[in-house]
Amino acid sequence: MTIDIIEEYNQINTFIKEKLEKIFHEEQPIGSNEIIPFLKSNIELIETFIKLIEVYAKQANIIAEKRELNVIGKTWHHFRNMAERMRRRLVCYEPPDQQQFEATLRWMSQRGEQLDLVIIREIKDGLPYDSEDIQNLIKLAENNLAAKYENNTNTDENEQKSLIQYKYRVFCSESGIPEEFRQQLDIVQSYSAFTIIRTTEDIFSRLKEFYPSELLDPEPISEFENDDSKQDQEIVMQHYLVVKFEPPIPSNWTELIRETQAEVIQPIGRSEAVIYAENEHISNRIRSIPEVQEVSPHKPAIQVQTQYLRKKSDQPVTKEKIAEARLQAARKPRKSRKKNIPIPGILIASFFTERACNIAAKHLEQEGIKIADRPRNTKLVLDVNNYSNPIESLKVIGQQQGLRSLKEKILPTLFNDKACGVLETDIFCQCDEELSFSLTGEGETIAVTDTGLDTGDKENLHLDFQGRVEIENMPAVDYETVLIEGFFFEDEASDRHSGHGTHVAGSIMGSGQQAQQMGVKDRAIPKGIAPEARLIFQAVEKTPKWTSDAIFYYLQETDCMPPVAKLCGIPDDIQKLFSKAYAQGARIHSNSWGEEVDGIYDEKCVDLDEFVWNHKDFLVIVAAGNSGSHSSSGIPGIDQGSVASPAAAKNCLTVGASEHNHEGQFQDTYGQRNPDSFPYAPYNNDNIADNTDDIAAFSSRGPCQDGRRKPDLVAPGTYVLSTRSSQIAENNFAEGYYSPAKDHYMYMSGTSMATPLVAGCAAKVREYLRKMEKIEQPSAALIKASLIHSAQHVKYRYCHKNSVPPADNEQGWGRICLKKVLDPNLPTQVIFIDQKQGLEGDGTEHRYQIKVINDSVLLRVTLVYTDFPGTEETEEQVETKPLVNNLNLTLYPPTHEHRRYYQGNDFDNEGNIDNCNNVEGCIVEQKEVHTGTWTINVVGSDVSRAPQDYALVISGGIDRDSLEEFI
Repeated sequence: MTIDIIEEYNQINTFIKEKLEKIFHEEQPIGSNEIIPFLKSNIELIETFIKLIEVYAKQANIIAEKRELNVIGKTWHHFRNMAERMRRRLVCYEPPDQQQFEATLRWMSQRGEQLDLVIIREIKDGLPYDSEDIQNLIKLAENNLAAKYENNTNTDENEQKSLIQYKYRVFCSESGIPEEFRQQLDIVQSYSAFTIIRTTEDIFSRLKEFYPSELLDPEPISEFENDDSKQDQEIVMQHYLVVKFEPPIPSNWTELIRETQAEVIQPIGRSEAVIYAENEHISNRIRSIPEVQEVSPHKPAIQVQTQYLRKKSDQPVTKEKIAEARLQAARKPRKSRKKNIPIPGILIASFFTERACNIAAKHLEQEGIKIADRPRNTKLVLDVNNYSNPIESLKVIGQQQGLRSLKEKILPTLFNDKACGVLETDIFCQCDEELSFSLTGEGETIAVTDTGLDTGDKENLHLDFQGRVEIENMPAVDYETVLIEGFFFEDEASDRHSGHGTHVAGSIMGSGQQAQQMGVKDRAIPKGIAPEARLIFQAVEKTPKWTSDAIFYYLQETDCMPPVAKLCGIPDDIQKLFSKAYAQGARIHSNSWGEEVDGIYDEKCVDLDEFVWNHKDFLVIVAAGNSGSHSSSGIPGIDQGSVASPAAAKNCLTVGASEHNHEGQFQDTYGQRNPDSFPYAPYNNDNIADNTDDIAAFSSRGPCQDGRRKPDLVAPGTYVLSTRSSQIAENNFAEGYYSPAKDHYMYMSGTSMATPLVAGCAAKVREYLRKMEKIEQPSAALIKASLIHSAQHVKYRYCHKNSVPPADNEQGWGRICLKKVLDPNLPTQVIFIDQKQGLEGDGTEHRYQIKVINDSVLLRVTLVYTDFPGTEETEEQVETKPLVNNLNLTLYPPTHEHRRYYQGNDFDNEGNIDNCNNVEGCIVEQKEVHTGTWTINVVGSDVSRAPQDYALVISGGIDRDSLEEFI
């Protein structure tokens, strides 16, 4: 934003604040004759201010930095809320209909201010509408507001607070509510598994001792909600609308919407949905539905770093300019952290429907915006480089009907850590402990998307792979860009640069045959986790012919030349990777790459979640990323919130890295390897492979921006020994060579290396479930639940202050250990439940009973389910309710001696309900385990896209034959 605009905006903002301060410090009018004109005049005044601010906001959208946009946005939202409060009060005197009158009374009872108490008392004897419900609402609003604002000398502040009523959900049937509470609450709605009530905080806290309960927070007035006339204008312009229901979302919400002749597009969050309304009459019918709380235009998620478009020069890049950029880069310290580099002017636009995408494509082409590619019927790749004003193009694209999201094209990054030199050692380590029976991955097919595989020729490969591999060379994305004019070695799938793909593949299913042929002893033969599994390898690394613009661009942005190779074969629609692998029989897909987007749920996450939702037996495993850093010496722990995409998806298994213990063999510290990310103690001097209970400092941490916990678990990711590509340089041994077979195996580090170890473990779990448990087609949810159930929280020396067992955002549920779930020590027994008969809607539940016959070991239950895909986020637009379908896990003991119930993910034992994660766990420590019959409840708290299937894993001193299901 220019200095002139900043100064001009500040001047008008100061004037507005002074004017409003004068208005609201004057004595407030009393009586309808004075209040009505007061409200109308000031609504008009504030709306004038809002329009003025919007003028500056539109200018700011083109040229402002993020900070100034936030300042303007907060002011705009503040005035919109102020106007909304006045409109609500005006409705009390001049209601357009009974529905809005009732909605206003509810609003006043929950969020009203002192003036609203005066209004309620004035109108209650002359109501424009009268019914028992309205009388109850008037009484409730008056009691709540009086408790909040009147100076009652006989009632202290805590007692006043206890009089205020809120809406709660109690997880028991209406008949199950104890008699002692019945006279002190109102039943709002009854379901089979829970009851919606309205009562005081005091009654709620007492009820919570008996049953799991949660506050259904009243939704704040939308910052985008307008008065009726403006709503109609906006709805005419915007056909794709967000409908927010009174929580929980009605079980018949799709029928309610379709009866208005609107089209249901998809649910988003637990009480919202996107719909398509052809005209304003339909949208008005939707607003008239009693269960609807709010209707607002859908706002697409636009995540574009506009500085890249602004830097686009009209002057051609010359050899002289490149030479000058090289010289400047050489004088500066190199930026050691990897960085997402968007391709300037190449944008990915995702739409809700094929119809919307087709219409938008036609409009955009008419506007002169180039359609570079169409990777799916709901997705466009747009090239705005030759548009007259690339920044203005964002506005044109953003106005297209049905646009879900818009983001820049980014070339994904590998998640191997930096090499640290060549060291000779004969130490290697496997991920899983030895089982009492053999599991080798036999009969399992795993897909890997990575750089390349050794020679790229399946008939002439590293001996560890021969006979069990199919290789597909994924084509490079073929639209021209300002950075890439073509590719070398386009038709090859060899691993000629880093050896990354060969190393990853070996960790999964390397047979060790090469080492055996060279005379390596049995115990020292490096093998993959699932040495008899089949592999579908998708080679995606390409060697671009970089343009002069690309060289200049990279030098400016990274102080380095462009990389020799990039993952240009990863399609803009990653479902193409999954569908190809699925068609060839793969049911596990391993991905050691991604985009460093700091926990944002973006379009790649949506694509992943959508594919798994439609293919429930397909487990996608993704590396969390290597963006861990320690930015402040005064804050203990690695910075949080750095998980990559698509690792931030809900339905994948996200893997972080723990350390191997190679103490005395490898000497590098995190500070030596990456001084910019780890400048402070204890990490700068910490050896990267000296303690198996440490989490690798470079491993990306959660939470996701919407609050979900990630990663799900960790596996060893420092100095992992695996296969070496024969195509890389003769002196390239990554982080160390393996002396018994120097040319064929080497060490690498990163979450890239941890991920394939977990993929190999997933193959063993799937093999076990098929062969031992006789589950023919185990779901992705069950395999994911089994792996998480095996994880053991480790005592990390340098943990973040927010990291506490049994699950956190550094290690998830802990370090994987298959023996704990597949072959536990007696008396522990394990039960696997793959529940394909899903929950059918809100308030439905499934109940299981199991007998504990031995109380000498802990009892553990893990719930995992594949959720319906959500909608894309940006840094500014974060969906605070990431789940579409929300299931909750509760465990009831046979006696109330210690606890009445254990709630999923309630680690503080406060009865809190998790509405954020689609992984929940209950762990009952041995001292609290009692023999007898325990009850496990899985409740559909919010199920807007039914049916919702799920998986359970139960372990402890249980009698497997005693399991009873009540479904």
